[in-house]
Amino acid sequence: MCHIVRQFALTVAFTAGLYGILLGISYLVVPPLPHRGWMDAWDTEGSLLSTAPKYVYLGRGELDVTEPKVLLIGASNTGVGLRRKDVQVLLPCAKVSNLALGGANISELRQIADLVRQAQSPRARQSNVFVLGIWFGMFTNTDQNWPAHPLDTDLDVERYRYGFERRSANGPVALVPASWLSRAVVLIRPYLLLERVARDMSSSLRTGLFNKAMVLDEAETEKRSLDQAGKTQTVAMWRQLMGPRNEIAQTQVGILRALIEELLNAGNKVVLVDMPVAPWFTAATPWEPSYVRALEVTIGRFAGRPGFKVMRTDDLRADEGFTDEVHPKPHLARALAARLATRLGPGICKGAEATRQTGVSASRAAL
Repeated sequence: MCHIVRQFALTVAFTAGLYGILLGISYLVVPPLPHRGWMDAWDTEGSLLSTAPKYVYLGRGELDVTEPKVLLIGASNTGVGLRRKDVQVLLPCAKVSNLALGGANISELRQIADLVRQAQSPRARQSNVFVLGIWFGMFTNTDQNWPAHPLDTDLDVERYRYGFERRSANGPVALVPASWLSRAVVLIRPYLLLERVARDMSSSLRTGLFNKAMVLDEAETEKRSLDQAGKTQTVAMWRQLMGPRNEIAQTQVGILRALIEELLNAGNKVVLVDMPVAPWFTAATPWEPSYVRALEVTIGRFAGRPGFKVMRTDDLRADEGFTDEVHPKPHLARALAARLATRLGPGICKGAEATRQTGVSASRAAL
């Protein structure tokens, strides 16, 4: 019996030591990024987290800071249309994060907002400014967006991948408290490094097999546009994605309104951005009228509420401003950033000054 116990103890010690070595290697190969208080899901260079959903889910502890935070949330057109670097340079008073996810619908937009708040302290939550970028293509039900996992979004996959949460009849159940998330991520660093290496090594292969778009610089992106065949294919793709209805999903409208209500009741600021869409696409598809009706009702419901603002973009819609049906070119992205900064600037800077004064007062009180 003693021999068995001894062998078991040696096995545990050897396994722990080996894992410690792998953990150390992960720090040498990919050192942790300095604490910045902001995130950019569209630029994960230098991060161990190789995909945007993984980056948002596992890295959100970065946003547990008390400084004013502008959180850009939406789908891919928000990711490239409200670029973090463009907005940040215009709003130096705040920490700007781009948490947009490609292919996100309104349900996943809500998940992002909820996950961020779960990882924050009550004081950190008070300085959130949620910028919700929406358009009619986001109003699809989850079982249409993710048919392979009818109840799982891209973020849900990350919830369960490492055992931090488990499925239940009532939704995800946390096994690791959000406040422990950053420490828990340290323990899985060897796995994350392996995933990152595998992804980087297979990048060229995946590009060839699946025809993934290559990264273009700004000058190349400005020249990019769809020909008529590309437009026809795009419309067909969206008709399949949106389903047989000629209207947006009203369940998603309800989710958006519930999210705005909850954020405002919690003392957060909300900017609802009606993201621009290429006119040729709205003319070729049937969903914009129902979206416009739902948007106007939503705006009317929250108009006048403290902390709620709307950003219109009707005058920025021109076919030459888009690389495809919905993704803005760099010049349009800069125009969108400037408009957002104009809507947010004064309030954000006042919030930053109030936070600074609170910190000064607290320091003096401590003395």
